[in-house]
Amino acid sequence: MATIEQGRMLDLIGQLKVATVVVGLVDVGLVSASYVHDSSAEEYFLAIVCLAFMLSLLFVILILLSLIPITDVWKKIDMVFHGVIAVLLMVGVLVQLIQVIHHRELSGGKVATRVFALIFGVMNTGTYSYIAITIFRTPNVT
Repeated sequence: MATIEQGRMLDLIGQLKVATVVVGLVDVGLVSASYVHDSSAEEYFLAIVCLAFMLSLLFVILILLSLIPITDVWKKIDMVFHGVIAVLLMVGVLVQLIQVIHHRELSGGKVATRVFALIFGVMNTGTYSYIAITIFRTPNVT
C-alpha cells in the first residue's frame, strides 16, 4: 500500500495544485447549476471544467500517494498538462462569456451564477498558467 506523502504538497506549486481542485469543484457546481441544455458552447465549457477538475484531482491523489516520481519526464508532463488545460480553459471562459452576453435575459439567478462561474474559470486559468510557467522556469531534476 502506498504511503501518503505531504511534502510535495507543501511548496507553492503543490498548494496551487490543491487550489485548482478546490476552485475546479466550485466551478463545476456553478457551471452545472446554470447550464442551458441546448447550447453546445456551454457543453464545451462544462466539459473542460469537469475534465480539468477530474485530472487535477487525479494528479493530486497520485502525488500524495507518491505514485508520480520526481523526474524530468514527469516534470515535462506536468508542465504540458497544466499549459494545455490553461489554454482549453481560456477558450472555454471566452465561449462562456459570449454565452453570458447572449443569454443575459435569463432569470432566476442564472446570469449571476454564470458570472461567478466565469470568475472561478478565470481564477483557475490563471492558476494553471502560473503552474505551467513556474514549472517551465525551474531547473531540471538531476
